[in-house]
Amino acid sequence: MRITKVLHSNYSILDNFVLQSKKLSFKAKGLYAFLVSAPNDFKWDSFTLQKLANSKENAQDLKEALKELEKFNLVSFKTFKDKQGSKEKMLIITEFNTKD
Repeated sequence: MRITKVLHSNYSILDNFVLQSKKLSFKAKGLYAFLVSAPNDFKWDSFTLQKLANSKENAQDLKEALKELEKFNLVSFKTFKDKQGSKEKMLIITEFNTKD
């Protein structure tokens, strides 16, 4: 069987480590793929993610998937102050695992 990939200008590239990892749940893999595909200025919280992804998982499931991704250093969080001095949380997505 021959496999042909049709790529469009609006696509994302994921490291196969993430998709083929036996240590990550499908829920975490799917959330990672969704986050990688989101624009850099994407504003989110677990309820927004649930709604935008048309997810059947609840907000708690998404939080658990984020924790799973964080455990494997695929995402991290940074807290900073915005221009008005309010605290804001930034999600940093890494392309590959640094801790296997």
